Amino acid sequence: MSSFFFQSAPLQTILTRYDTINYLIFDDIGSILNMIIYSSYNTDPSISSLFYCKAYISIFRYFSGQIMRTFIIIAGMNRYAAFNKRAFFTCFSRYQIAVRTIPCVIIFWLLFSLFPSALQSIENNICDIFGLTNACIFSIYTTRVPV
Repeated sequence: MSSFFFQSAPLQTILTRYDTINYLIFDDIGSILNMIIYSSYNTDPSISSLFYCKAYISIFRYFSGQIMRTFIIIAGMNRYAAFNKRAFFTCFSRYQIAVRTIPCVIIFWLLFSLFPSALQSIENNICDIFGLTNACIFSIYTTRVPV
């Protein structure tokens, strides 16, 4: 088992050294193409695309922030369980628990972060939450789930 890690070390060095350049190049090309496509139609993609308007608030504002916080809390719980003297807590620091927990957290926050995007709409070239009822529901949601 340990010989595998010693054999894969040069491979990891090669991948780290040369693949990051490829990622950077493809990322720059993709960013330039996105700028060209969206600037030719409209300057703000959230105004022209309802999907982008809803995905931005759902994925970038809620999903990414909440998943980061949850993983930090779970990592702390894992460390507590790993170094606890009781056998009941140490069973939670196993690899199988982590493998099951990570997808469950991702799916939970992905589904839970879709709710605010249902309240989003585009009116008068503004992507926002319109209507008193939607605004009240959104304010209750944000006070219960901090952004």
